[in-house]
Amino acid sequence: MKTWVFDLNERLSWCTPASQIVDWFDKSGNFVIDAEHGVALVVAESLCKASKKLFAVFLLADLHTWTSRLKNSNPPPHKNGFRWTLGASFRIGSHPGTPLAEEWETRNGYYFRITQDIIGVWKQDRLEDSPSLRPRLDRNNRIPWGVVGKDIENKFGGQWTSRSNKTISGLLLRA
Repeated sequence: MKTWVFDLNERLSWCTPASQIVDWFDKSGNFVIDAEHGVALVVAESLCKASKKLFAVFLLADLHTWTSRLKNSNPPPHKNGFRWTLGASFRIGSHPGTPLAEEWETRNGYYFRITQDIIGVWKQDRLEDSPSLRPRLDRNNRIPWGVVGKDIENKFGGQWTSRSNKTISGLLLRA
């Protein structure tokens, strides 16, 4: 990861306005970027040019605002054999401005709108059938975060990427 970030920073230094990745969380592709205020779209385009991948870029102040709403959300009712895992999905790239539903549910999770570009998610994770006191996630029937992003793509179009609240919180701690 360090090598990739070094290479991206080299390429980003030639972009206007200049920006730099100052930290990242795990191997998730989530970065803390030092850039001028108000240039999120330009930074996203620069990252795309530098890496040939699409990115969702948000200002730190905005992230703090919507993560507090995310953390204050209540999980759906308990279901035997399942655990709700909190996270969010982010729209990547431009969007047609399609109005998003306030709340909806699929077999993969419960979804609620935070902004036009951010959807809160309570992902439904299956637990192992186990007599242990502490239930564990069923590794063989686990729903990846990409699946909840696909649920949103199927409903509204566009391209979406999803992350757990643990990843989002880890990134904010580094910022």
